[in-house]
Amino acid sequence: MTEEASPDNSVAAVYIGGDSEAEVFNRAAQWIAKNDGSIEIQALQWQRVSYQRYPGRPIFEMQIFFGPQ
Repeated sequence: MTEEASPDNSVAAVYIGGDSEAEVFNRAAQWIAKNDGSIEIQALQWQRVSYQRYPGRPIFEMQIFFGPQ
């Protein structure tokens, strides 16, 4: 799982990757639940990064853009 925060203080992003859609959505749901009430989600971006597996690289990725609540 990849999670990186942007250095911009007004809007940050977390990137969550995985090998299946279910894996990415479950990880995103866990991350959102962990931060419930402390952030305001402003946008979600979902994409398929690759059509085949490469070592250390996710197939699916979700970006969650958020700001402080």
